[in-house]
Amino acid sequence: MELLLICAVLGCIPAAIASSKGRSFGAWWVYGALLFIVALIHSLCIKRDHKAIEKEQLSEGLVKCPYCAEMVKPEAIKCKHCGSDLQPLPMKSALVPIAKIGVTRNLADSVILDDFKVSEICTRMRIGNERKSVQELLDEYSGELTAIKDKIPESLHNKFDESLINHLNK
Repeated sequence: MELLLICAVLGCIPAAIASSKGRSFGAWWVYGALLFIVALIHSLCIKRDHKAIEKEQLSEGLVKCPYCAEMVKPEAIKCKHCGSDLQPLPMKSALVPIAKIGVTRNLADSVILDDFKVSEICTRMRIGNERKSVQELLDEYSGELTAIKDKIPESLHNKFDESLINHLNK
């Protein structure tokens, strides 16, 4: 039993290294748990998967510089890599999917609001919308927020609204 636990923990080492290079953490964890020494050496020798890393950066809201093709923030006015002047992208609707995030958890025999998940929703709503006011965000995401509220008990609706506004105002 202890051996399985040790293998499971050791498998995290090559998995973390490979994950930092754009590889699947889960697949490398299994590989590392089964063949630790081989997986560790392999994870140290593999090259970065630039396409996977670039895809992740694009999903986080970064954009490519049109001059050097390096990733920069969309609101940047000068590329940090090549120094070229950039035109900030016009503010566009960048709806990030939030409706599938569960905002409740069970505590004993009752359902309570998970404030951490509400905070996560607010963080996702702010991605690409840093300049928008709280009311603009609430209007833009009203459909998804309604979908979330439909999934929670009615007794938590007001608490959800208060928590949401509180986190958006931070």
